[in-house]
Amino acid sequence: MAEEPKTSRLAVFFAQHGEKVGLGVAASALLIFFVFGVFLAEPNTGIARVKSADGAIDDRVRTSTESSPPKRTPQSGPALAPYVEVPPVTPGNNWAMSYVTRITVDPKKETGTERAKPAALPPLTLSVQEVSIDGIALTWSLGKVSDDKKEVKPDYYVVEKKSGAGDWEEIARLRGDPKKKTEPSTAHTDTAWAPKTSYRYRVAAETEGVKATKVVSNEVEARSVGIFQVTFRSIIPGHDGEKGKVWLEIVKSDQEYKRVSVSRIQVEGERVGWWPEKDGEEPTSKHYLSLPGGRGAEIDFDTGWTIKEIKEFKTVLEYVVCDPVYGAGGVKIKCNKLKKTKPFSTSMLVYIDDEGRPQTRYAKEPKAQDELCADCDGTPATTGPTPEEIKERHEKAAQALLAEAEKAWAASEWRKAVDKYDELKKRFSDTEAFKKKAKAIEDNIRKGRENLKK
Repeated sequence: MAEEPKTSRLAVFFAQHGEKVGLGVAASALLIFFVFGVFLAEPNTGIARVKSADGAIDDRVRTSTESSPPKRTPQSGPALAPYVEVPPVTPGNNWAMSYVTRITVDPKKETGTERAKPAALPPLTLSVQEVSIDGIALTWSLGKVSDDKKEVKPDYYVVEKKSGAGDWEEIARLRGDPKKKTEPSTAHTDTAWAPKTSYRYRVAAETEGVKATKVVSNEVEARSVGIFQVTFRSIIPGHDGEKGKVWLEIVKSDQEYKRVSVSRIQVEGERVGWWPEKDGEEPTSKHYLSLPGGRGAEIDFDTGWTIKEIKEFKTVLEYVVCDPVYGAGGVKIKCNKLKKTKPFSTSMLVYIDDEGRPQTRYAKEPKAQDELCADCDGTPATTGPTPEEIKERHEKAAQALLAEAEKAWAASEWRKAVDKYDELKKRFSDTEAFKKKAKAIEDNIRKGRENLKK
């Protein structure tokens, strides 16, 4: 018997499992090809754009129930036509569409808000408030900027002055306090002045951090006073050969001691500021004063003034009073002016100042106060009613009072009814409401009083 040839184990394996191995190799090859294709191939942007367009069209379809497209700032105006229904994109409907829209740009608007207006500081109006030995007091006010500009508040003010043909010089820079949230002051007193000298002033408003042109006020002029200020406290005329007397106070703006003052009784013929320090001594203008801090100093109070005369002053003053004119119902419809006079008496002092000019002071100024109402200008009252309106109101008041009286009469409230009828008869007898029922009103008054006696 012949020996059978030997078969290798590999051949046996492939004979039994070859089909399965082939399928596994093929599947592995496909898997490797797919992985490499996904990670190494470039993305298909066309598909993404199609999906995006499809989504946009779908959004338009969902919002197509609106009557008009929404407005967007700074664009104004809708599309040329309202939204229209658009069928969804399908493989069999691969068409595209677009809207044609006219856009109008508002030049006054920018990115949804009003375009920033140019910043501007408000205008300034400067005035002189007071001139005294304490200095020249200035004050200023702020106006309004035009509507086409945005108003900004000043961060500080610069006060300048000049004398004669000299240059402008800065004398103050006024700032607010940001911590306390206070604005810079709108007032300043110039204390650096020479006696009886004319100065010109101006104020500039400036800002920091905001681009705005500085604003300069108008110019004002003021003349400083002398270094002395004299106040006549009590003026007493002389009698029976006695000289008149005056109680006065002298205030001096001293270069070294600042503000110092002295008071004294002086008489006619004396130089203001001159009197003897001790009995029997000659008058002098240098007087010893006790100053704050325990100091003492000799101050010269030579004003250059001389008291010339102190006497009684009599005159007649003229003043104006209101002469009202009343219409029906006691309502004022007009005012006239009437001139009146009255006697006036006071004390008068005459002195010669340091420039040789006579000056007069009174214990009480010879001036009478007019007695006028707001409408007393000789014309019909500007805030009052016209004669026709007065008559109409008068008639309505009569009708209302008559209605109250008749209501009380119907309720048998005799006291109230009689009072109302009496008032109607006294105040409104000139009205139609009263005239039409005059007889009935008289009868009711009589009957009402009889009822009250029962």
